[in-house]
Amino acid sequence: MRALLASIPPPERAGASRKIVDRLAIHPGLQGPRIVLVYAALPSEPDLASLRHRLTQATWVYPRVQAGTQPMTCHIVRSPETELIPSPLGPLQPDPALCPEVDPSRIDVCLVPGLAFDPANGLRLGRGGGHFDRFLALPGLHAHCLGVGFQIQALSPLPCETHDVLLHEILLG
Repeated sequence: MRALLASIPPPERAGASRKIVDRLAIHPGLQGPRIVLVYAALPSEPDLASLRHRLTQATWVYPRVQAGTQPMTCHIVRSPETELIPSPLGPLQPDPALCPEVDPSRIDVCLVPGLAFDPANGLRLGRGGGHFDRFLALPGLHAHCLGVGFQIQALSPLPCETHDVLLHEILLG
């Protein structure tokens, strides 16, 4: 799947990302003042950055991941251009000195990336660190969890382990 994602030409990836953002912008669960967990996209993931300009009432939080089994934290990011910094694991993440942490129980919607998705049952194959699965399994998290990916990431059946958390919905574009 990694090789397949890497083979998508950048213009095709950008077009699919725009279609995904268009669908998310009218999603009923994202309307109004919501606290939304979003991610800073890796090159192989749908880029949702423009969604911030479409859903202006939302408060945007981004994950902060640390090496090992430390729990993922979420932080309010008002300006991704100045408040996101490189992480040791690859993606950009919030600078904790600039971005206040948010209790997971306050999050309304989680937009979750993955390596592959099984739309039939909500299963997501992550990138191997288990950070999102541990976060999505938190007892205080009651958010609507929506997997976001490209159409080629639909794969059924996916391997499932006991720690895998099923998503409420999967949106592929």
